[in-house]
Amino acid sequence: MKAIPLLIVTLSQLALATTWSAVVTYQEGGSNAFVTNYAGTSDTFLASNVSDTNYGGEQFLLVGRNEQRFTILRFDPSSLTGEYESITSASLTLTRTGTATALDFDINIYSILSTNGGWDEMEATWVNQDKSSSTPWQNAAGEDQGNFMGARGELLQTISYTTTTDSITVNIPISMVLEWITNPAAAGGLALIPSGSSGSSTYSAYLGSSEVATASSRPLLTVNYAPIPEPSSILMSLGGLGFLVLAYRKRLRV
Repeated sequence: MKAIPLLIVTLSQLALATTWSAVVTYQEGGSNAFVTNYAGTSDTFLASNVSDTNYGGEQFLLVGRNEQRFTILRFDPSSLTGEYESITSASLTLTRTGTATALDFDINIYSILSTNGGWDEMEATWVNQDKSSSTPWQNAAGEDQGNFMGARGELLQTISYTTTTDSITVNIPISMVLEWITNPAAAGGLALIPSGSSGSSTYSAYLGSSEVATASSRPLLTVNYAPIPEPSSILMSLGGLGFLVLAYRKRLRV
């Protein structure tokens, strides 16, 4: 009977050995195992002092306290559909491309309410999620709001931005990544909002947008996932299990 615990431990180790992870990245113009010349990043910034102006074509994203400048973005990783058993983690990396801020400040990362899933990077402004159709930002109940502030969802993370910051990394909830995979066009996305978004002091972070000429400075989405096992891997695992069972039976005879 002493051989039974040994077998149980060994089977547990086999299960762990057959669970593996993989990583895939999405960056405008780049390629990975599932997509070539990726073109699924939507990003822009909003400015309260020019409330009806769109900045979707700019090569930078701006987060600033002076005049309330917010950045919004989302990704389309739908090419992962059918390629994973589970998503284990995800992160967003944004690279500084402009002059560093003169003062340190915090950037709050919010989700954007799903009622605003129709926003367009080339149409979004401070007051409208779609300027051409005059569709305003909405709260969770679908009620029209006077500006983007009412479209904010959950506070996800707060990041310190300093005079020496070269890049920032944002942890993205798995639920949001799954939403981006299954229905990217209707997903709200992320909003980067400076902490204490009022006042006369100038706080600013210039970050590379999906349009910036330097490809490596564009927003980078990294997704860690457990891929669907290949049939050959499953057979190998079963073969290993069979070997262990035979060895166990042999020990019982000794």
